[in-house]
Amino acid sequence: MSVAPSLLVVLPRLSGGGAERVSLNLISRLRARHQSVELLVFDRSGSLAVTLADEVPLHNLATISLRRSFFSLIKKLRILRPKVVFSPLGYVTLALLLISPPCLQELLSGFGRQICPPLVCPTTPIHG
Repeated sequence: MSVAPSLLVVLPRLSGGGAERVSLNLISRLRARHQSVELLVFDRSGSLAVTLADEVPLHNLATISLRRSFFSLIKKLRILRPKVVFSPLGYVTLALLLISPPCLQELLSGFGRQICPPLVCPTTPIHG
């Protein structure tokens, strides 16, 4: 049985966008500090694929969109059981919240048991 990653970064693809480039730099720096970081992509194609270091664990869902990745994403998250899930893209973060409604409830309430891995949201925190 493998060890759960400390951080799982979720990206749609490895195209040349700024969010993708920053995420790959983050992964690279954290792994240099011996952190357990893995990358999950919906589709591994894109111009940044060649910049990804060979030692970075890459999970490819082999789909082309979030809509087609939704159930595969749920299955993969249940298998990997990461401690923290991060996506720099708002629509992916929203999907991650929808996958586990208890996470959303805990995020909004600010208390309770930890039922799911915490999400690092790139947007402004929600205040009740």
